[in-house]
Amino acid sequence: PKEAIEFFDYTFAEHFGEGAKLPVFLPRASVLKYMTARVTKNTPDFFDQYVEFNTNVDKVTYKEETQKFTLQTTDLTTGKETQGVFDKCIWAAGECGTPNEPKALVDAFSGFRRGLAVHSGRFRDWQKNARGKHVLLIGGSYTALDMAYLAIKNKASKVTILVRKAHRDVPVCWIEAWPEGKVEVVKNMVPLGINESTQAVICGPKYNSDDDKDETVGEKVEIESVDTVIYCTGYKAGQVKLDDSIYNGYDFDAEDEIVVPQDWTMKRHPLNDLITRNIPPPSKVYGSDFVECFYAHHDCIMASNHNFMFPCAAVDQHILGIDITTYYMLSVILGETIVPSMQQIHKRNKNLVLEAMNNPFFRGHLDDEYNKAVEEVYWDSANQEALGKMDLSREKTSFYLEMLGQKARDCNYPVDIGGVDGLTARGEALLLYDELAYLHQEGKTVETAGTIHDIPDEMCAKVKSIHTGNRSYALKQPWMDLDHTLDPLDMVEGNNKVLAALDLDKERWVVPIRETNPIDGPL
Repeated sequence: PKEAIEFFDYTFAEHFGEGAKLPVFLPRASVLKYMTARVTKNTPDFFDQYVEFNTNVDKVTYKEETQKFTLQTTDLTTGKETQGVFDKCIWAAGECGTPNEPKALVDAFSGFRRGLAVHSGRFRDWQKNARGKHVLLIGGSYTALDMAYLAIKNKASKVTILVRKAHRDVPVCWIEAWPEGKVEVVKNMVPLGINESTQAVICGPKYNSDDDKDETVGEKVEIESVDTVIYCTGYKAGQVKLDDSIYNGYDFDAEDEIVVPQDWTMKRHPLNDLITRNIPPPSKVYGSDFVECFYAHHDCIMASNHNFMFPCAAVDQHILGIDITTYYMLSVILGETIVPSMQQIHKRNKNLVLEAMNNPFFRGHLDDEYNKAVEEVYWDSANQEALGKMDLSREKTSFYLEMLGQKARDCNYPVDIGGVDGLTARGEALLLYDELAYLHQEGKTVETAGTIHDIPDEMCAKVKSIHTGNRSYALKQPWMDLDHTLDPLDMVEGNNKVLAALDLDKERWVVPIRETNPIDGPL
C-alpha cells in the first residue's frame, strides 16, 4: 500500500493537494513522480548538480593505510576514464543489479520456438506477446502475481504459473480465485525441457535450485500450447565492481556460522502443539539465511569497514526501510551515531538470529527439519481450524517492523514506529495495512474475484496515512477495466475540484529528469 512509501517530510497531501482522494495502490509512473518531486523539493537542480548520468562504475577499491576509496569510472558518451578518491562509499546500486536466470531454467527453454522466453525485467509489449496467447510464468512471488493480473488485463487467453515450491509464504498461493478463471497454478513443479515434436513444456517435481541441479523424482507432466514464457525469478545483487580490498579480509563463511547453544529451547508457540514429533534444534545455523546483511550493522554498515555502506531493504516496507536506512547512514557520516565494534556487531546479530528462532516462520527459514514439520502441519486439512486462530504472517511482519523501528530510534529518525519493546500506533497501522493488502481476497470465487487492487471502500477507509491521517478510497471501477496509465486522482470519484486546482500548478506533475518509454510491467 502507498502508506508504506509515504515520506514524513513530503506527504501525499503536499504532493497531490489537500483533499485529494487516492487509491490504496499508486501507478508506477505516479510513484516515480512523487519520489523525484521529494528529491527536488528543496533542491530543484539536484539531478543536474549532483548526479552523473551515462557513467559506468568500473571498479571500487579501498586502501586501509589511507582509509580512502578509489573510484574508477567511464563516461559512456565520450569513453573518457576518470579516477576519484573518497572518504566514504555508499553502494546504492540496489539488490536487483542483474536478472536472476538459473542455468537449469535457461537450458530447459533452449529448444522453445513457439514464442518469447524472457526474464520479467526484459519483458516488453503486452499486446504483441500476451493478447490472445497462453502465457507461462515461472515463479510464484509478487512479480508473478502482478504479471498474471497484467496478462489477464491485456487479454491473454490463459495464464499458467509454475511454482517450484508451494507453501504458505508464496503470494500466488494466497489467491483463492482469479479473474475470469484464466489462471492455473501448477504447484511443486519446475520446467525440465521442451517436447521437440509438440513444443509442450515438460515439467517435473520440485528440486533444489541452489546449484542449478535437476533433482527430480516422480511423474512428469506437459503444459501444452504455451506461446510466451516469462521468468519471474527475481534478481541478483550487482556488486561485481567492488574489489576485495573493501572487505578488509573479512571471512564471510566463517563469520556467518552460528553455533546454537546445547541448552537452547524454543519458547512455547501454539503451532508447535500441532507438530507430532520432536524436532531438536540444529547444532548450527547460518546468519545470512535470516539477516539480510549479516556481516553488517543494521543492514547497512560493513562490520569490517565502517566507511563502506550499502542500504538493504530487509523488510516488507521497502521504501520506508530504505529511507530509515539512509537516515541512519547519514547520522553515521555526520558523527551523530557511533557504530559498534565488529565484535559487538557480530554478537548483536547472532543474538538476534537466536531470538528470531522462537518464531516458527524464522526457525523454519533456518532449520530445514523444523520447516518440513511445519509444512506437514500447514497442509494437513485437519489443522486448518487451529491454524486459522493463529496469525503467523502478522508475527513475521511485526518482528520485521520492530527491527526497522529500532534502527529508526538508534538514529533519531523523526517517525517512531516502535522497537524491540513493541510497535507504536504508527507501527501497528503499517502492520494492519500490510494485511489488508491481500486479506480482502479471501473467500472469493471466479464470479466475484477481482485483483489485489480492488479493495472494498469499507476496507480502504481503514488505510490511513500515518503522517496526516488521510484515508484511502476504492477505485471507481474494477482494476481490470481501468486505464492504468491514468493519474491516481482520475482513478477515484470526487477529485474534480482537486484536479482543477492542480491544473494551475502543472510543475508538480513534471518529472525533473528525462522521461523514458514506460514499461508495461509490474512496479
